Amino acid sequence: MSAAGSAVCLISRQPLYPNKKTAWVSTAQKAVSFLKDGGYTLITSTGMQTWELLTALGRQYSLPMKVLVPESDKKSFTDKSMQIRFQFDLSEQLTEFIPVSQTIKATEFLKLRDRFAVESADLLLPLSIRPEGSFEKLLLNTDKKKVDWRFFTGYPKNERKGLKSYHLQELPESFRGRYFIHWTRSFKSAWPTEKLIDYYNDIINNEHYPRCAFETLKNIILSGKIVSSKRHMPKPFSCVSFTSSSPSQFSSLMRWRKRYREMSFEPYGIGVERTFGEKLGICAVKYQTYGKELHKNERWKYLNSSIKGDWKREQEYRFCGDFLLKGIPEHKLACFCPTEKECRELEERFGLKTFPLS
Repeated sequence: MSAAGSAVCLISRQPLYPNKKTAWVSTAQKAVSFLKDGGYTLITSTGMQTWELLTALGRQYSLPMKVLVPESDKKSFTDKSMQIRFQFDLSEQLTEFIPVSQTIKATEFLKLRDRFAVESADLLLPLSIRPEGSFEKLLLNTDKKKVDWRFFTGYPKNERKGLKSYHLQELPESFRGRYFIHWTRSFKSAWPTEKLIDYYNDIINNEHYPRCAFETLKNIILSGKIVSSKRHMPKPFSCVSFTSSSPSQFSSLMRWRKRYREMSFEPYGIGVERTFGEKLGICAVKYQTYGKELHKNERWKYLNSSIKGDWKREQEYRFCGDFLLKGIPEHKLACFCPTEKECRELEERFGLKTFPLS
């Protein structure tokens, strides 16, 4: 697609929650700018934060790109390519989608994708690769003339992100038990209200991680809805979860989940007055084993008691579908944040009652 040939930037998996000052992000921007000036085609992909940020940078610099896409059959390849084009606003003239077989298990596909990228490129730019990782092993068997180390920035040591504990103070007595609260957390990717290109553009342009829990809470208020999720819900339902537990009681459930590489919850929430919420359709979760007598349309209200874990501590309530804030009187809503500074920002910007929790 270009006279200079094709190039690939090599970045191993990185710690979560980057910003423009994060070494691999700032280095990637310099490398893609270099490729733009040199007239190269960028080989990139999706499915990992590192690859996707490179795709966003390619879009930002209007580089011709070859995007490697997993393929299990022709239809899946076409659908995935269309989705990537939409999510990153990619130009039809500048973008070529290349199928990579996915008829093997996911871990093997990742290795195949990396090998394909390295072997297809005329220029390799290692930016941040893990010692003894797949990229380093591939480079050992690669023509050294193809490798340019000018942008290499090393590889960060393991960071134990999110290992926090919260001790939240109780609400004033007149407000205790008054709200159903939806607690949120930092997002590892785009919010459900935006495209991936919006997410990565914000990483490239911000000096703090732009999808932290506080920013997520502000996005909920700005968008006027809490988007429902299918996660941990009985199929095919998508729900919004609330709790009737007070912040001080619920804080013990705000913990790091190693399996998912994220906090379960963080102390940023929005609440709706209980009596008003019940009128809107928020209802308590019932804990029991599913039986034949349970109508399938009612299953979103139940949590199977056979599922491992002490779920009753969450005192969970649910709303089926997206929960719309538009139309709810402001005095029926409240926000919760750790600090008084954050509370003042929300009150001044949105006019909502806000409680500091620490």
